[in-house]
Amino acid sequence: MSGHLARSASWYLMANLGSSAIPFLALPLMTRLLTPEQFGIAALFQALTALMVALVGLSAPGALNVFYHQHPVEAFPRFVGSAVTLVWTSALVLAGVVWAGALLWPGELWLSPQWLVLSVALAAMQLVVQVRLMSWQTAGEARPYAAFQLTQSAGNVLLSLGLIATVLPDWRGRAVGLVVVAVLAAVLALVSLSRRGQLQWGVDRASLNDLLKFGVPLLPHALGGVALANADRFIVAGALDAHAVGLYTAGLQLGMIIQLAADAVNKAFAPWLFGVLKRNDPASLARVVRATYAYFGAILVAALLLGWLAPVLAAWVLGPRYEGAAPIVMFIALGGAFHGMYLMVTNYLFYARQSAVLSRITLSCAVLSVLLALLLVHVMGLVGAALAFALSKVCFFATTWVFAARHYPMPWREGLNWRGYTRGPR
Repeated sequence: MSGHLARSASWYLMANLGSSAIPFLALPLMTRLLTPEQFGIAALFQALTALMVALVGLSAPGALNVFYHQHPVEAFPRFVGSAVTLVWTSALVLAGVVWAGALLWPGELWLSPQWLVLSVALAAMQLVVQVRLMSWQTAGEARPYAAFQLTQSAGNVLLSLGLIATVLPDWRGRAVGLVVVAVLAAVLALVSLSRRGQLQWGVDRASLNDLLKFGVPLLPHALGGVALANADRFIVAGALDAHAVGLYTAGLQLGMIIQLAADAVNKAFAPWLFGVLKRNDPASLARVVRATYAYFGAILVAALLLGWLAPVLAAWVLGPRYEGAAPIVMFIALGGAFHGMYLMVTNYLFYARQSAVLSRITLSCAVLSVLLALLLVHVMGLVGAALAFALSKVCFFATTWVFAARHYPMPWREGLNWRGYTRGPR
């Protein structure tokens, strides 16, 4: 199992690092083609799309992983079909609400009603792709997962750059590139699921009930996660301007390398961990704890190293117009490290079916994140937004760990004894 885990982790790591490396490699071109203001508006469109993903999906892709390990294999296609139907139905409803709300909004909006509705459509396409990716992940098929994710990432970046350099030389080039490639990827995802016999069209009532039971309690968690990840950009836009959002987003992309690597590791770790927890072998549980502590130390060191290199990276990657982004990278990297540590402990709450607990934690930390950002942005500017991001991630990790230890006890204290501890959870 350890060899399989290592191979899967390498593929997921390649997919996540590759899908982040592609826009990172394109960042020198993007920051030289777009002014910080245009780059900032594109970032706000993407942040809005992330909000729509949370509202549309009801965490349907995440439910696939749990369902696959707790139900017969033959029921999986019905569950996938119900998940896709839920995504489309909720997207249509949300699009109507967003359109009406935009028309009735009394103030000025950063984006027109048409672009707001387009962000809902983009969210729906991204969720269909996530369903396909999660189906591969649950089956332990890391190679097609990596190939699909890398192809999509390369496609939207190349198309965006082409549009910006030719017919749409502003933020709209980036947005249209994202939408077009997402539509193509969603179509390919559905075709692939159908050909593999993993998609049964229609709604299965039992599957839909499972999706709603899993997703509705997680809605505050999903919205809180969006707030943790994206509220800072909206706050910077409101307190400062789109130019500041562009600088902040550029620095964010440099610092988020740590978080993206952590997400890749967790994609391989979570299915393997669920198998270990199912066997409930005390010696294996103790080894998991000791490996988790080692991971905590490694990811913090990696974050500090990235922050130390930030001035050199910012000057080389972003160019002179974005030199104001360098000071925030250290805090973003540390926040990403604590996010990675959170991922290592939140799996226990998922396994124990305590999604409602996780929702309360996320919502509480999200409120703290917003309050900190509102305060610190006015006091410290962009650095304040980055510091609020890091502090909220610390809160998220520490609180989740406390509740995970309560709902699924593991030998956390005894695991500090590196000579070996084999007694499992009490």
